[in-house]
Amino acid sequence: MDFKKALIKELGISLGLVSALAILVIFVARDIETTENSITLAKTTRAENLKIKNNLSELLQEEKKADNYISPLKNALPGKNQLFTFQGEVKQIASTDGVAADIKFIGEEEGGGVGRANFSLEIYGDYNKIIAFLKDLENSRYFIKFGNFEINTQSGVSYQAKITGKVFYK
Repeated sequence: MDFKKALIKELGISLGLVSALAILVIFVARDIETTENSITLAKTTRAENLKIKNNLSELLQEEKKADNYISPLKNALPGKNQLFTFQGEVKQIASTDGVAADIKFIGEEEGGGVGRANFSLEIYGDYNKIIAFLKDLENSRYFIKFGNFEINTQSGVSYQAKITGKVFYK
């Protein structure tokens, strides 16, 4: 009987040790899995951060290139106070192109950081000269959007054009 008790005792101790080792292995496996997930997440986050850093670096390089264009863009539109010369320049272009022009401002609009001065323009002269005048006016330093356009014959070779439009300012 002593042998039986000793055998049961040894089997019990062995079974207990195996159970304890199994539990220890399970806990270690869970800990390894959690650590692996943390490492994978850290690698993914690091890769995303590296990608963001590279994108930021590219944007900073592009910003330096864009600086060359910012000043001309900021100065592209004339200031509101520079519109006082618009009427004189229209008359100068008309004189150069051999037509008579009468321009009047008829109101303003503002919004979106850009102002618009509405104008009406009457032009008198030869048809081809009126067209040349409009092209020269369109190519002037002002940003102009023509609205309504009406052209009528005054006499055989003389025409009258009535135009509304907007000149943009900052």
